[in-house]
Amino acid sequence: MKSHQLVYQILARENDYVSGEKIGEELNLSRTSIWKAIQRLQQEGLEIDSIKNRGYKLIQGDLILPDLIQEKTNLTIHYKPETKSTQTDAKEGIEAGNQGNTLYLSTCQTAGRGRFQRPYYSPSQGGDLYVPACSTQSSL
Repeated sequence: MKSHQLVYQILARENDYVSGEKIGEELNLSRTSIWKAIQRLQQEGLEIDSIKNRGYKLIQGDLILPDLIQEKTNLTIHYKPETKSTQTDAKEGIEAGNQGNTLYLSTCQTAGRGRFQRPYYSPSQGGDLYVPACSTQSSL
C-alpha cells in the first residue's frame, strides 16, 4: 500500500488526534512524508483537521483501498480514480480474458453510459462510486 493509504488507515481507526510523530513511528516514515500523505488525502477530498502539537484527525471522508477490498473478499478489483466508463472497462476485461468475480471501480466517469447507451453524468464530487461487476456463469 502507498503511504497515504496507510496514513488513512491509522486516522480512520482513531477517534482523536494522532501526532505526526506517532504515525511516523508506526509506519517508519518521516514527519515530512506524513505531512505529504496528509496533503494527498486532502487533495482526494478527505477532510482532515490538524492542530499544532496535537496532530491530525480525520473529520470526514473515505478512501477506496482496492488492495484491502481484494484481500477481504473473493473478488478481483480493478480501480481507476478516473475512467471513461466502468462498463467499458468491464467489457475490455472480459474480452482480455479476465476471470469472473471482478469489480471495476472508479470515482469518476468521463463518458459513462446507462441503459440503451444513454449518457450517464457521473463526475467526481467525492463520495460517488461507480461499480459494474462481472461474474462467470459457474460462479452465479
